[in-house]
This record gives sequence, C-alpha cells and structure tokens, in this order.
Amino acid sequence: MRVFWLAAILVACIGGSTRSESTKAADCASGDQNACYAQARELYKTGKDLQHAADLLRQACQSGVPAACGDMAAHLAKGEGVQKDERKAFLYYSMGAAGGDPLCAANAGLMMMQGQSGAKPDMGEAERLMTKGCDGKLDWACVNLAIAYTKGSFGTPDLTRALAAFEKACSLGNGNACWVASEMSRKGQGTEPDPSRAASLEKKACDLGFKKACG
Repeated sequence: MRVFWLAAILVACIGGSTRSESTKAADCASGDQNACYAQARELYKTGKDLQHAADLLRQACQSGVPAACGDMAAHLAKGEGVQKDERKAFLYYSMGAAGGDPLCAANAGLMMMQGQSGAKPDMGEAERLMTKGCDGKLDWACVNLAIAYTKGSFGTPDLTRALAAFEKACSLGNGNACWVASEMSRKGQGTEPDPSRAASLEKKACDLGFKKACG
C-alpha cells in the first residue's frame, strides 16, 4: 500500500471582510481581538508592516482567538515577517489547539510526529491532536492519522483504525483515501474481505476524480 504524507503546515483561510482597514484598526484599538486578527491578516496580505501584523496576531492569540494562534504558528514555521522558529510555531499551534481549533490541533500533532516540536516526541499526545483534526473534518489530518496507524507510529500497527481513518477522509471528499480504503477492504486489511464495500469505495474514488479507480 503506497501512501504519501500530505502537506505539513496549513493555514485556515477565511472570507474577506467588508470592513475597511481603518475600521479594523479602530475596532482593534477599542479591544476587539477579532478585529485585531482581521487587521493582522490584511497587513500580511498587503505586505505592510509585518512586524506590527505579528504583534497583532500574538495579541489576538493570547486573548483567546485560536485562529490567530494558527496564523502566528504558520508564519513562524515559514519565517514570514518573523524569524523562523519551529519550536515557537509548535507552541502557538498548541495554544490554538487548546482553544478548540482543529487545524491547530492537526498541525501540532503532525509537527510532534515529525520531530519538529522542539521537545521529546509524545506519540500519545500526537495521536490525540491528530484525532482532533480528523474529527474536525480535515481530510488530510485523517489521512495522516491513518498512515500513522498503518506504520505503527503510535505503537503496534492498527489496520482497523487505519481503515476507519481512511474511510473518514473518503467521506470528506479525499479520493485517494477512498481508493486506499477500497484496496484495504478488498484485501481484508483491518476488516474481513468485503468486495461490495470495496467496489462502493472504488466508485466514490473515481467520482472524486481519482483516475486510477476508474479503470
């Protein structure tokens, strides 16, 4: 079974705000941390005063805006407007995860699994974080969780859990995951051989544009 790790660091994208930059700045100055977050995103988008943008993200994150923690972490991981620092990126993702953001949780878990957290890997915590991302309907988090179960990254390989995670990713529109789940079902990996289930998953993979499943 050939599966690849997906992109490591993602940033949630939200729709553009109808408020003007000056209005965002005024609302931020009055204590609206969501406005501070929106202002920071606008500054990063335009490339204006990235240091101030980073300061606003830190402020919004520490004031309870989880998505701001995720953006700050991503910029730290890439060195955008701030000095690149994977350890701090992991800490910010962890803060966002603690605030309930599934994207932050998935990224924190992935960084921990890949040895980018700056601390001794805690695979139990990595599993918990990746599971939060998968439960938060992030298909790539489900795929990475499934791969980890397949490889035994959390201990003994668990093909039953791997299959469940691939099927969850499939239900979220990941055609590659549908194909892998189909092959596992056909071969009886993590389940009893089930040709009907395999055929259904294969069809869904094809419908989602995974051409190998359309043969």
